Parts: sequence; C-alpha cells; structure tokens
Amino acid sequence: MVVVGPGAVQGTAPSVLKTVLTLGAFAAKTAFFVFLFIWVRWTLPRFRYDQVMDLGWKVMLPTALAYIALMGTSILVLDAAGLELGPVYGLILTAVNLAATVVFLWVVDRDRVISGASARREMRRGEARPALVPEGSAAVEPEAVPEYAPVHGD
Repeated sequence: MVVVGPGAVQGTAPSVLKTVLTLGAFAAKTAFFVFLFIWVRWTLPRFRYDQVMDLGWKVMLPTALAYIALMGTSILVLDAAGLELGPVYGLILTAVNLAATVVFLWVVDRDRVISGASARREMRRGEARPALVPEGSAAVEPEAVPEYAPVHGD
C-alpha cells in the first residue's frame, strides 16, 4: 500500500459511500443551523440598536469583567490553598460559578434584563396615566357633524 496524498492510497477506488455520507452529514448540519437561525429570528422580537448597545455596555461588559475577576481570584485562592487540579477543584469552581449566576440573576439584574420589555410594560399599565385635558382648563367639544338631506336615487 502506497499513500500518494492525504486520504488517497495508490491502487484503490474512491469510496462513493463515504463521500455521499459526508455530503449528507454536511447538508443535515447546514439545514439544522439554517432552521435554528430562522426560528430564532422569527420567534424573538427585533431589538433597537440603542437597546443592544445599552445592554452591552451597561450590563454585559461589567458583568463579564466582574466574572473574570471572580474566577481569577478563585483560582488564585485554590492554588494558594495547595489544592491540585482534579474533580474537587472543578466542583469548587462550578459552585463559585453557580453562586455568581444566582447573584447576577436575583440581585444585580433586579428583573430588568431577564423579564424583558413586556414585564416593564405591564408594570407601567398599573400606574396612573396623565389626563389628556389638564384640570382647570375647558375641554373643547367636538364640532357637530352637519346633517345632509338624504339623496334619493332615480
């Protein structure tokens, strides 16, 4: 057996079945992700650019920086304690990660990002709406619609 290139052996016929299976797997993966992207696009509401920028700069960036600092500090503390890499090390970091997630979701978020705009809209509905006509001013009555004589057809 003489190898003439990557995946090519001299004197053998190319495997049609392998080629068809590879193409089919690629097509299935592509179709799955196209479906997933279209599904997400049709399901979720469209965000305004200022909303996305506000979320990124005011929520995601500070959260990511705090998370990096927390994980770095946790790793330094575990290394200083002399704990070697292994299952216990991973479980401790997982517990720190879960605690950070709980703190973000229930303390830092305060039901702003997770609840979304629909919950804020519901909260605003309970508030008193301002009157269209300020108190003390005379309301303007709508003009009377003139009545016309009915038109009889020929």
